[in-house]
Amino acid sequence: MSCLIFIDTNIYLDFYRYRGVGSDASLSILQHFDDNHARIITTSQVEMEYKKNRQRVILDSLKSIKPPDSSSLVVPSFLQESKPNKAIRTAQEQLSTQSRLLKERTAKLLQSPSRNDPVYMVLQRLFKAKQPCHFHRAIDQKTKDDIRGAQRRFALGYPPRKNGDLSMGDSINWEWTIHCAQQCTDDIVIVSRDSDYGLVYEKDAMLNDWLRQEFKERVSRKRLLTLTGKLTEGFKLASITVTREQEESEELLLQARKTLSDVVFGMFPTLPPVGPNLATLIPAFGAEGIPVKPTFIWDPVVGATHYEFVLAEEIGEDDPFSIIDYSASTVSNGHVARQALKYSSTYNWRVRGARGSEKGSWTQSFFTTETDSRL
Repeated sequence: MSCLIFIDTNIYLDFYRYRGVGSDASLSILQHFDDNHARIITTSQVEMEYKKNRQRVILDSLKSIKPPDSSSLVVPSFLQESKPNKAIRTAQEQLSTQSRLLKERTAKLLQSPSRNDPVYMVLQRLFKAKQPCHFHRAIDQKTKDDIRGAQRRFALGYPPRKNGDLSMGDSINWEWTIHCAQQCTDDIVIVSRDSDYGLVYEKDAMLNDWLRQEFKERVSRKRLLTLTGKLTEGFKLASITVTREQEESEELLLQARKTLSDVVFGMFPTLPPVGPNLATLIPAFGAEGIPVKPTFIWDPVVGATHYEFVLAEEIGEDDPFSIIDYSASTVSNGHVARQALKYSSTYNWRVRGARGSEKGSWTQSFFTTETDSRL
């Protein structure tokens, strides 16, 4: 089937969100962009949104690169010099080194993307290509006039548009897609995981009713306009061959984003009251000999967008948090102590998930710091 494909900005940014198994296969999909410039609908708006958000998404991924936490592994003194413990220390040192190298590599992606970021290089070639279906800043004035309807549709609240959206970027992308469809005889495929163009129900992406009607009225009742949330499926609809590994890689990403999607599509209308699992906290409940500059880690809470953290030294009060050392807010399920704690002291800490004004239940724990080796 002969198709033109419009790819939403977040699909491009998702290349920075692939993690673990399947990452190599996901990057191999980039070759399809280089091979199909003439079939990909894109705009300077998409280019701007990608370059505006690329660094933020990379930094979000960087937060997940953490050196191993050894505070939860307390080895008795008589085993300190044993071969297994020495092997553990060596492995921890190697992991710390590799974590540092990964962070250095990420810094290069931020500083010099045209030399170090394979995703950026591929997309830069796409954005620079002057194909008929590419709307760029230097395009002729008549064509720009043709899509000025974007201002009107945005003012009237027409889709595609998010609730409370202050930018008419989606309107520009849609008007340009309509323009491209009017200039050719191809069917159109839209690849988007946002709700701007429609909703997902039982894994099926369903085009917004108004957009379907508008396409028939402005383009053709015989031509097809298809919405999909999967890039690999969009390529297949356009008769571009993708591998099973590439499909599986994208499926892994979608599974990893399922919690967020559930929140967006209303499957979790309220934040579940359950807090982080006490059994998986680091430092462990009641742990002793914890470094005076500890790292706190807890399980993610389904539906939470951030976490509230509180630390308080144990001073014998009925309410252990009546006097706190400090509180903090973090978007990741971990926190590094802001300051060195006291030696041989017991501290209480608690954490809960939150989303907007909603607050989950506190999970509370305590630990005792190490003794001062200098004494």
